[in-house]
Amino acid sequence: MRNSFERAPQPESPVKEAQQAVMTAEEYAQTEHGRPYVYEAEAGDKKVTYFAPGHSWDPSNPVWSQLKQKFEEANPDIVLVEGFDNLEERRQQVIEAASKYGEEEVIGRMAESGLALKLAAERGIDFSSPEPKFSDEIAHLEQQGLSRNAIFAYYIFRMVPQWQQHQTKDDFREYIQREIENIRRATQWDGFDYTYENAERIAQQFWGESINLDEPEYYADVDPIPWEEKKDQQTEVNLVARASSRFRDQYVIGQIAEHLKTHDRLFIVYGASHAVMQEPAIKKLMEENK
Repeated sequence: MRNSFERAPQPESPVKEAQQAVMTAEEYAQTEHGRPYVYEAEAGDKKVTYFAPGHSWDPSNPVWSQLKQKFEEANPDIVLVEGFDNLEERRQQVIEAASKYGEEEVIGRMAESGLALKLAAERGIDFSSPEPKFSDEIAHLEQQGLSRNAIFAYYIFRMVPQWQQHQTKDDFREYIQREIENIRRATQWDGFDYTYENAERIAQQFWGESINLDEPEYYADVDPIPWEEKKDQQTEVNLVARASSRFRDQYVIGQIAEHLKTHDRLFIVYGASHAVMQEPAIKKLMEENK
């Protein structure tokens, strides 16, 4: 029997409950879905339209006409895109780029997020990227007990599949150096070796070979999902990917909740796995808005 002076446990806030509803990587491993993955969630005068292709930098991909059609149907008053943790600081730059660059160049540089931003900027529609600060994300990973080498490896080697897909490839060392500088600014780890040569040594540590740009399996090396047929081959780098993905997805749900306070029609463009994993959380969030 509870003593009278004891307080009953307080219920979670609706937003926190929604964040907890984000699908786990283990749950996602049991799902199947197509691409693009598209769904809508409505509550009263609020509506979320989620368009999620596979990441692509190929201007000839037919998915772009589908994205534009869904954008027009959604008639959004705000567009949310993946991959920019400081988009607010670059708002004017994005608006100027929307008029300066054509669709092909925007897609080649920034994939689906770039096209969605261009559509928004050309029409004077509000836009944002509901990403956590990079430094906060990395601090979270360290709090999970993940090693600095594994964290560094994840952010470096997830860039390899992106570079491999680019239609016009920069020199890889120059391409990766930009990411190394991003990591350096976000972490500022005393004594850590932020060099391409150290990235090669870390590749040897986890996968037994130096950087191989012809290797098609780098996505598997940084995949957050523990697929049954591959999970025994995964390393600590995959654990970093898993923790990063969940942290980001839950943060995104919190940001969607904030945007629903000020906007009625959200158009969200993220990778397909994020869309699927966030879907139960978004639908739960919308239920609270009914």
